[in-house]
Amino acid sequence: MGFRYLLIILILVTGSLPGFSQKDFIVTLKAEPLALPDRGFYIDSVVDARAIITNIGMAQVGMNNKQVAAQLNKPFEQAITAFFQNTLPRYNGQQRIIAVVNELRISEKTYKMKERGLAEVDITLCRIDSGKLYKLYTVAKQEESGGMDVSAGHSRRLATALNECLKDFNSTDYRTNPGTAVESGLSWNTADPERNILLCSNRIEGIYQKFSQLRSNSPQEEKVHIQPRGILFMVRDSESKARLREPFGICDGRFLYINTYFYNVNAGKGMFAKVIEEGRILAWYDHYMSGTEAGLAAGTFGVVGHSIAASDVDIIGLDLKTGVIKPIKIKSLEQLLTEDPELLVLYRSRRDKGDTTVMMEFLKLFNERNKL
Repeated sequence: MGFRYLLIILILVTGSLPGFSQKDFIVTLKAEPLALPDRGFYIDSVVDARAIITNIGMAQVGMNNKQVAAQLNKPFEQAITAFFQNTLPRYNGQQRIIAVVNELRISEKTYKMKERGLAEVDITLCRIDSGKLYKLYTVAKQEESGGMDVSAGHSRRLATALNECLKDFNSTDYRTNPGTAVESGLSWNTADPERNILLCSNRIEGIYQKFSQLRSNSPQEEKVHIQPRGILFMVRDSESKARLREPFGICDGRFLYINTYFYNVNAGKGMFAKVIEEGRILAWYDHYMSGTEAGLAAGTFGVVGHSIAASDVDIIGLDLKTGVIKPIKIKSLEQLLTEDPELLVLYRSRRDKGDTTVMMEFLKLFNERNKL
């Protein structure tokens, strides 16, 4: 019994150490020719208009399903342009189209020992005249599928979502549509402070179905009812009283709350943690546990195993630059502080650097000194 106890503790503790230092997950898009009836256009080039350009979302890797940033295997515009050109070969007499990519992200959810993978794409198709873009059609698509390990399917889901966008556009009146001039003040102008959750003068109350809505202060505007449950909160729709289980997060008009199921499957759906530190890293206190860790704890000790796994409260961090949620441990905090060498030296000099209060103190200092 003593050996098994030590084994489960070792797995749970060491499984959380890599933190922000984990290598990126690489996605390689595979294009195949797409037959579209009476197609009169081709995609000439791609404009990257995403609010978050440092990655294309996150994947869960390794035995403990740690979240890591996902990247395409080539520079973004080059990779997406190559995909479109291989999918829709150019023929003489076809109309030149520019694809403005507003969003392209992948993500994963873990439900005990089962997973769901999601690809989300939002594209504005434009014609170009005298160097000026004219919007013809904007289309958003989602592609979702499940299984025991969904990471291998990200390329396929992205390709399917992109192809569905092309199919929709092919059925529009693009041949005769003059389009609407694309101005810098439109939604893809990410310099707008009101579309920045940290800089906005009015934080909109509502539900964030995905990370990009939180970052851009653009939730579904709905009233919610928040009920404390220990250090967490249960959230219900104010009108229907239905418990909210799937959203990424919510805002009550002032504070932000993150769905714990995106980092602790043992918490159950519909429990939210309140963010207490805001900046480049949003942070709060809770338990971090992947699906594998929860299964190991339960399988080894049952109820006792869950108690062991939940014995200490972690600092959980959401990086607004990448969208990745990680527990803040000594190694992961040191990895983050490599972006601020002076602060890293100061942190490493602390004898009590493993104390959660000290780690939160340095996380606050990092946010103050490194604005998003």
